[in-house]
Amino acid sequence: GVVSTLLLKPGQTVSAGQSLLAVLPAGSTLEAQLLVPSQAIGFVRSGQRVVLRYQAFPYQKFGLHEGIVTQVSRSALSPQEVS
Repeated sequence: GVVSTLLLKPGQTVSAGQSLLAVLPAGSTLEAQLLVPSQAIGFVRSGQRVVLRYQAFPYQKFGLHEGIVTQVSRSALSPQEVS
């Protein structure tokens, strides 16, 4: 598999039973649900290649990730549903 998430920092003390990392099984795919502003959704199509930058991980250090849009919802979410 591939380590997909590290839940600690080098040198950090851990406790028995504490989760340390998450492993994505070999051959599996990582999927995400992304929220797109309504004014931009017209530019998003199923099958389209996308480049992702994660706000929590600066792309200058961690790089960019590529993906493919598999589905675009036809219904919008209200602000209450998003928060």
